Amino acid sequence: MCLTGPGTDRERAAAETTCGAAAHAGRAVVEDHFLTRCTAALYLREAGYSVIEAATAGEAISALGSGTRVDLVFSDVYMPGGLDGHGLARWVAQQPAVPVLLTSAAPQDAALLAAGSARFLTKPYLLTEVERLIAGLLTTAML
Repeated sequence: MCLTGPGTDRERAAAETTCGAAAHAGRAVVEDHFLTRCTAALYLREAGYSVIEAATAGEAISALGSGTRVDLVFSDVYMPGGLDGHGLARWVAQQPAVPVLLTSAAPQDAALLAAGSARFLTKPYLLTEVERLIAGLLTTAML
C-alpha cells in the first residue's frame, strides 16, 4: 500500500523506491451523481492523485476486478444498481489493505458504519476534508 499523492519530492521518491509499481495505484471515486463525482475527482487530481471514476458499485467492482489497482475507495452509500456503498465496502474489505471512505447525507449511515471497517464522511463535505481523510487513511494503511 503506497501513498503517491501530495507530499514532498523526498516522500514520493521514498514511496516509489519502497513500493515500486504499487506506488502507481489510484483512488476510486464511486458516486452516481455526475457533478459530485466529477468535482471530487477533479479536486483529487489537482491535488496530485491518480483517480478512477465509477458511477455505481458494480462499475467499481468491474474495474477493480479487471486488475485496475487502487489503494483507496471513496464511495457514496446510496447508488442505483444491486449493490450500494455498504456492499462495495464489504467487497473491498476482501482485498488486501484497501481502505474505504464512505459518504452520505443520511445521518443514520454514520451510526451504521461506526462499528465497521469503513470510515464515514457526512455530506455535504468540504473537498479539503476529503483530501485530509484520504491522506490519513493512506498513511495508516502503509503502517
